[in-house]
Amino acid sequence: MADSEREYTHVDFLKDDNGDFYYCDELGNRLKGVNKVNGFYYLFGTVDGVLKVEWQTPNDKRYYYSPKDGNPIFGFIKYHGKFYYVDYDKGKIVSETITIDGLDYTFDENGVLTNDIDVDVKDKLVTLESIGILHLYAENNYLKAADCVGKYWIDSDGNKQGEIHGDLEGNQATKECSFAGGFNCLATNICTFAIGNYATASGNASASIGQNTEATGDYSFAANYFTKASGLASHAEGYQTEASGEHSHAEGYGTIASNWHSHAEGYQTKASNTASHAEGYQTKAFGEHSHAEGSQTEASGENSHAEGYGTIASKYSSHAEGHSTTASGERSHAEGHSTTASGEDSHAEGYGTKAYGDYSHAEGFNTKASGNRSHAEGTVSIASGLHSHAEGLGTIASGDYQHVQGKYNKESISKYIFIIGNGASDTVRSNAFSVDWSGKIYVNNATEGVDVSVVSNNVNELQNRFNDAYSTKIIYVDAVNGSDTQDGSTQANALQTLSRALQCVQYAKKAVIYLAAGEYTIPDKTLNLLGQDVRIYGDAAATTIIKGNIVCENGFLYLSKVTIDNTDGESANTTSTAVISQYNGNIRLANCIVNANSKNAVGVSDMSNVCCSNTEFKGNAQYAVYVTGQGDAKIYYCTNSTVKGVYSGGNSMVRITQNEGDNFPYTNANNGMVFVNGQQVLPQQATTTAILSMGSNV
Repeated sequence: MADSEREYTHVDFLKDDNGDFYYCDELGNRLKGVNKVNGFYYLFGTVDGVLKVEWQTPNDKRYYYSPKDGNPIFGFIKYHGKFYYVDYDKGKIVSETITIDGLDYTFDENGVLTNDIDVDVKDKLVTLESIGILHLYAENNYLKAADCVGKYWIDSDGNKQGEIHGDLEGNQATKECSFAGGFNCLATNICTFAIGNYATASGNASASIGQNTEATGDYSFAANYFTKASGLASHAEGYQTEASGEHSHAEGYGTIASNWHSHAEGYQTKASNTASHAEGYQTKAFGEHSHAEGSQTEASGENSHAEGYGTIASKYSSHAEGHSTTASGERSHAEGHSTTASGEDSHAEGYGTKAYGDYSHAEGFNTKASGNRSHAEGTVSIASGLHSHAEGLGTIASGDYQHVQGKYNKESISKYIFIIGNGASDTVRSNAFSVDWSGKIYVNNATEGVDVSVVSNNVNELQNRFNDAYSTKIIYVDAVNGSDTQDGSTQANALQTLSRALQCVQYAKKAVIYLAAGEYTIPDKTLNLLGQDVRIYGDAAATTIIKGNIVCENGFLYLSKVTIDNTDGESANTTSTAVISQYNGNIRLANCIVNANSKNAVGVSDMSNVCCSNTEFKGNAQYAVYVTGQGDAKIYYCTNSTVKGVYSGGNSMVRITQNEGDNFPYTNANNGMVFVNGQQVLPQQATTTAILSMGSNV
């Protein structure tokens, strides 16, 4: 038989390159032997799985499979002009006489019928000629069809067909406005309609059309084959469907709509609760207002929705979609493949994910969110703590409110709030970075943490240093009313000590310090200014006293209205020069007092310079200003109480400008030059050699 003549209406068979038909299961394997597919039996080859038709011998019994649809045929079969009989249990009858409908039939060793086919009709005969024409006769006279009522007839292929009826015989229309037509149809209520074969319309204003259809509910409608519409205003159509719920609708193959307003369609679907809807292949809508669609899905929760393949939505307002997903928590949502959302308001998506906690979310591949309000994402990550979050590969967030990212971290239930994992596998776990609840950080699995606030302060300090390096820093200091806990940015917020002020300006491009009246001690007795620009302004020289020594190297120092006192061994180096400018140092003294002890008041060396104006030098110092090493000094209207005044030597230069009558002694030697009021003076040899405590000659 050509492919175009084959009618495989129940199954979508596949065809190979040889033109043979076959069928595969869900795993892609060919079916073999006798198999039931979509409610019908078929025979496939035991080796190649090819669909078998015509005469075949499964299980050592001979059966005939229709070449048109592949189904087995039972009863009389006409094959190549001869009649055979196939019994359901025995197969083809061979070498046997059997009784069929009260008549004996004999079959030879090949199963061929040896006698004519006769049917007794009220002592009359019905004979089927070889051309398939049905003759009714008695004593060579043809009979009326009514004489054959209650008997069966056989078609040209030898198959037993339905009972023989006369015109409208067996039909009953018993109520007003009812109608019955066809064979043995019943229209037994007002305004009913039954037509077809064994159609029954018994509900008020019901209609039944087709083969063995039943419309028993008021205003119901049943159509096609073996359908039943028993609910009020129900509708059943298709093949063996049943609509038993009020206002229900069943259509397709083997579907059941059994509750109010339910709807079942497709293949063997069931809608069993109020306003439920099942469609597709073997789906089930059991919950009120539920909806199941696709293949083998189940929506059993109220207002639930299951779609796709093998999905289950079992709780109130749950939603499952995709492949083999389960939404078992109220208002939960499962999507993807093999996911489960069992927590209330939970969400699982991806592959194999599990959202067990209430309001939890699992996504990715085989992740698990078991803590309430937890979130797991990535691959095989687990979030089991309350409000926890795990992301990445193989991460575990077991602590409440904990966040973990990276891969394969070391688990911690209570110590850490944040973890970055850098492990190699599930058995080799490691943490690259962690933060505990007090804010301490842990790097590379360290057991002792670092206080983040300290790091923050250091960062801020670095930022301040950076900012200071490009700006002028102004600080106020008040030894009486200030406090080192303040920032010194205004007089009202003044610091208390010079030591703290110097710390605040140590990285400034330019530092300006305002000192209120009071005494200020230099830390460690000596202030070393290396490459800095510092300007210190006092209230008045007599009231603003700085105790200690000062050295300016390759920088700039400006002192105004202060007293530099190094006479106290507790606060100063009394055997060293009080103020030194060396190695390109630059010092300006204005309206100051320098009270030195056993050494010079001011020393200049190594191409440095100093400028003193309206400054008083006193004490038992050797020189007021000692200049050497190509140094330069300018003295304007200063007062000298020392013995030796100024020394200029070693290719240095000193300029003295004084009021007429004021005396400022000087000594110039070793190529040193001295100018007094603009005029160079002759060298005067010093009677005493004076040197500084720092520098090569100073």
